[in-house]
Amino acid sequence: MKVIAGVCLLALVGVAASAADKSLPAFTSITSSVSNGVLSLSSKGSLATQEAVKVIVSLPASKLAGVTLQSAAGITVIVSQGFNVASLTATSQGSGQLALTGIKANSLKLVNGGTGTLGFVGTVGAATVQATGTGTTYLAGVTKSIAVTADGTATVLLKPASGNVAITGTAGGISSVSYTQGKCSVSASGLGRACEKAATITPPVVKAYWSCGLQLSGSFTCSTSGGSSTTSSTGGGSSFSSSSSSGGGSSYSSSSSSNGGSTTSSSSGDGGGTTLTTNTGKLSTLSCKASNADLKMKTDSRVSAAG
Repeated sequence: MKVIAGVCLLALVGVAASAADKSLPAFTSITSSVSNGVLSLSSKGSLATQEAVKVIVSLPASKLAGVTLQSAAGITVIVSQGFNVASLTATSQGSGQLALTGIKANSLKLVNGGTGTLGFVGTVGAATVQATGTGTTYLAGVTKSIAVTADGTATVLLKPASGNVAITGTAGGISSVSYTQGKCSVSASGLGRACEKAATITPPVVKAYWSCGLQLSGSFTCSTSGGSSTTSSTGGGSSFSSSSSSGGGSSYSSSSSSNGGSTTSSSSGDGGGTTLTTNTGKLSTLSCKASNADLKMKTDSRVSAAG
């Protein structure tokens, strides 16, 4: 399957949204479709939200054929570890960030035609890199050969798995091709810079966090300036109890819902407080200490794998 991500996304593949979720602006603005094995995610128009807009797609390990990111700034797509495929194509167009980590492939094609960042860290036999925009392309883990076509003001950074990897191609415009090891014979034209040896190349670290459908249990002591609150959960994500102090202008309240999700919220005159939320996909704390705490994925009908 190929995945195409457009501007301003929100989709959680394999999760059946509740009626309340579907009333959110994101669910009325986001569209998805599948045609000829390609999943496309996009928006009907502009979408303004104060919440992080996230996409989570689950696939069998051998079924990912390609990822295409078509986006404006601020959009990040992460393809995480576990995939083992014969061939893979990753394309970035626009100014977003596309990161692929821990993937195994016999052959790989990276295409970066925009101003954003495209990075791959994994295990690959042979790779092809086409970088023609103004963005940066990182590639690490190739074991046999790399063919590079760089143009415009593109930057290509290569970290082969060994010194025996053959690096060929061209660098035109004012592009640059740098590498840490290997046998580089990339030719330069115009103001292009080819085969620049680098002591080290570090791809940007992009981390993915699952923060929806969490089951929280334990005791938590949260404090602000002059006030404190102790909140405990009985587990299961459905029952919380709390006590509060208003010594520093702080107040805390707790509520639970019948569908297995709970929310603890706070308000404070001095801006402090704590928020523990499992139903809306957030889990954040301020000035809290936990004792005997346990955090697990909550299992219910709203969280399932998609094939």
